[in-house]
Amino acid sequence: MMLIVRKGTEVTVYPHGRLLMHPVRDKAEAERVAGALYAALGM
Repeated sequence: MMLIVRKGTEVTVYPHGRLLMHPVRDKAEAERVAGALYAALGM
């Protein structure tokens, strides 16, 4: 498990690939955060 804090959003990454984000207001915001995280990881 890994915890990442980026621009005020906490993202917990679980070994099986699940992302848990807090605070996220809607699905579109979650997709933007996930996209930024994947880009930073080179995925």
